[in-house]
Amino acid sequence: MNELDINNAQLPDFIVPGADARKDEPIKIKVVGVGGGGGNAVNYMYRQNIQGVSLALCNTDPQAMSDSLVPIKVAIGDEGAGGEPEEGKRLAEEYEQKDGRISALFEDETRMVFITAGMGGGTGTGAGPVVARIAKEKGMLTVGIVTIPFLFEGEPKILQAFAGVEEMRKHVDALLVINNERLCKIYPDLSWTNAFSKADDALANAARSIAELVSKNGKINLDFADVRTTLKNGGAAVISTGEGEGEHRMSKAIQNALISPLLKESDIYDSERVLFNLYFSPEESDELRIEESKELSAFMTRFKKRVKVIWGYTHDSSLGKKVKITILATGFEVSDLTFKGEYGGDADEHIAQSQYIVLRPDQLDNNELIDKLENAPAYDRPKDFRDNFEGGEKQRHEESGSSRRSIKF
Repeated sequence: MNELDINNAQLPDFIVPGADARKDEPIKIKVVGVGGGGGNAVNYMYRQNIQGVSLALCNTDPQAMSDSLVPIKVAIGDEGAGGEPEEGKRLAEEYEQKDGRISALFEDETRMVFITAGMGGGTGTGAGPVVARIAKEKGMLTVGIVTIPFLFEGEPKILQAFAGVEEMRKHVDALLVINNERLCKIYPDLSWTNAFSKADDALANAARSIAELVSKNGKINLDFADVRTTLKNGGAAVISTGEGEGEHRMSKAIQNALISPLLKESDIYDSERVLFNLYFSPEESDELRIEESKELSAFMTRFKKRVKVIWGYTHDSSLGKKVKITILATGFEVSDLTFKGEYGGDADEHIAQSQYIVLRPDQLDNNELIDKLENAPAYDRPKDFRDNFEGGEKQRHEESGSSRRSIKF
């Protein structure tokens, strides 16, 4: 397939370029918004005018993209997915097989792709993982950023979202999860509109932070290879940026980075790989002092001893007396970032019941087996946990001839 020439509009007819697509800008990072939620986030990013990032929309409903100024739009349907993930998946695969329109998104100079989608609906949940899979197959460093519904959106949608997160996880190098219910707890006094903007802002900051890491020349420089090393097959991830000013400004910057819809503070210390970059003014009176690095050391000592760390620092005259830190951490379990326990009620009960294990009397004294179950609580087990567990235990049971007793773990 021919290379996409966005600047000269030599595009396949199913990809619609915006009239003001940016020119003469090296494109290494692309953000693709899949479905309505993903599209809203990308439209927000476009209004933020983030440099060094290319934007695209992908939707089963072309009408939903018609008013957007985002440069590239890819239609994978005519009438939407009707809230059905299987339909969203079918349409994405069908149109890709027909003319390679999703693959065409990744045939420019793009090296890293963010796939953003709202989980729980039809297009984002179903087509999002398909777009991610194709990006990764094309050799892109692929990061998923997904949102999980508010509690009031109901158990069926929440459970559908959890299933979508799990499917997306299979097709990305790293996955960032924005939990809308957590937004209510972090920002209880925000207006409805501003609360949704916080989720979009988390995505924008993630893409902006990565763009800064790979494009700004630092005194101790980080590059795309460092980002790839941290994110490649990284599992669940968090990317966050914070600024601090005044006394203990380093600690304030770190704390502001940790106040994020992407994480609970305690979780970040369980990461396996951490990349961070410091930004401060080169002016003698404003530069970071050695004494202030102790606050950074105090933060890093809270991580696991075997955590792998890459770091750098960059001068930024615009900061004045402020310091800024960008933290990229990977190696979590996806369940660490979905915050399933925050939904409560029937949703948690449904999740837990679906993964109960029934033990036989001869298994009750098996400490290794009990430890395995206790380390994987029912609400937090992968979908195939029970099938895999019971498959192996059934064979051992048949060999021993033991009877079964209904005790749940």
